[in-house]
Amino acid sequence: MNKQNIDDSLQKQGFCLLRTDDCPDHLLQLDSPPGRGCFEFFWIKKGRGTCSLDDETIVFGHSTLFVLPGRRFQMLHTVSPIQGYYIAFSPSFLCPQRPDVHFSEPASCFRQANKTHLEAGLALRSALEESVDLLEMSVWSAITGDRISKQLQTLLFRIVSQIENNTGQELSGYALLARFQTLVKRDLCLNKSASAYARELGVSPNHMNQVVKRITGMSASYHIVQHKMAEAKRQIVLQQWDSETMAAYLGFKRISDFCRFFKTNTRMDFSTFSKNTMAH
Repeated sequence: MNKQNIDDSLQKQGFCLLRTDDCPDHLLQLDSPPGRGCFEFFWIKKGRGTCSLDDETIVFGHSTLFVLPGRRFQMLHTVSPIQGYYIAFSPSFLCPQRPDVHFSEPASCFRQANKTHLEAGLALRSALEESVDLLEMSVWSAITGDRISKQLQTLLFRIVSQIENNTGQELSGYALLARFQTLVKRDLCLNKSASAYARELGVSPNHMNQVVKRITGMSASYHIVQHKMAEAKRQIVLQQWDSETMAAYLGFKRISDFCRFFKTNTRMDFSTFSKNTMAH
């Protein structure tokens, strides 16, 4: 399957990623997004200029994020070369296994804030760079849409969180989820429970778990486990660590606890998994 076929397949599922380096005119000719009720964003990673969006003239600079659902550029003039990305995805692509999960909070947040664009702060800029790197790699290598959708969920949460911080909107479930995921990623090497994260976020464990499960379909504990497993697999490839080193790195006091944890979540013991991974 070549890249064009992969792109076409993903767009039919409700996802589109376009790179617009030095091609600003392409934004004036965008086709309809993949599906109704789509989330659409254009991130100016580098470049400066002016544009007209819904009859509003906007002066933009590096790391400007445009919120585009239902909007189109009427004019785009650059004063320095643009490097940017157009990202569009449908709610159904975000949760293909859970069609009953609706992403109404982000859409409501965008409407209430009445935002056409924002300057990406450090946290959002980091999330955008990480997302684009993974998404480009995923499209090229035909990684499953499920992995792409999870990354897009994380990106959406970061965007909502910054809009709420900028506008003073009441903290939504998406902002809480974004902060929870940030802490989990930060504390991968600590053996922290969902309750410990809830205390750090200033909410009850039940409330946090309800929010996380309502939005993602999975419990807070599930996300903690998945992050740890992803890091363990990453280090197997990068460092080729043994079980003792890996257990210490991920915060397990006993090697046996880590080995049991690993086997429970992969249905394969650590040694066999490592050998199979190295063989490929």
